Amino acid sequence: MKNNHLTIIALAALVLAIVASPCRTSAQSVSNKDKIVSGKVTGARSEDLKAKMLDSVKYYLPEFKSGAIAFKNGEISRGVLNVSTVSQKVMFIDTEGAVLELANDKDVKLMSVGRITFIKHKEQYVQVIKSIQGLDLGVTKKVSFLEPEKQGAYGTASVTAAVSTYSSYQTEGRAFDLEKNITTPFIYKEYLTLHRNGKFYHPDKKTFLKLYADKKAEIERYVSESKMDFDSSADLMALMDFIKIL
Repeated sequence: MKNNHLTIIALAALVLAIVASPCRTSAQSVSNKDKIVSGKVTGARSEDLKAKMLDSVKYYLPEFKSGAIAFKNGEISRGVLNVSTVSQKVMFIDTEGAVLELANDKDVKLMSVGRITFIKHKEQYVQVIKSIQGLDLGVTKKVSFLEPEKQGAYGTASVTAAVSTYSSYQTEGRAFDLEKNITTPFIYKEYLTLHRNGKFYHPDKKTFLKLYADKKAEIERYVSESKMDFDSSADLMALMDFIKIL
């Protein structure tokens, strides 16, 4: 941690503040169906395509902001932070203004940026968008690169047969070797998930009935009457508000 210019603060109170922060997270509407963005980026050999992607696709948050990271060993670090949708790792701005990747990201437990909380789940991050009674609704934002296309005769695109290395960057175990006139398609997608007591669930009717078995009849009626879409964060947040007043 000494080499990444993040200041370690050993304050138990700050850890508790981060753990409690999902309850203060402001609601944001996200839809799996609406938030699927396809695009292409082009570069020459050894160029990093991430640098050419829009920040709105490349990072979870529209801008880097001051925040705190809680590690599994209880330590706390502060810095100007964001999360990469490509590498699924915490990024920070160092004292010289450079954007760097957190070296010990695997040890992160939680991260709080302003009023937004991120929970580490396996190799990905879940950004909490709403919380009620210990239940969190979160979203994972992810960019996946597809097979590169090489520009052929008359500007037509053809898929390259060989894929080896591209700069020093890899995603999902796949690496790319960029040559001149190669275009790499990508897909940006947001996945909704539920979190409660350290466990993660797919946000569907079955899960809600399991988590709130004592309110089964009311939830069944609400889902039927509202024509609930479990792929819509707006519908999920409305259901959570309904459950909260039961």
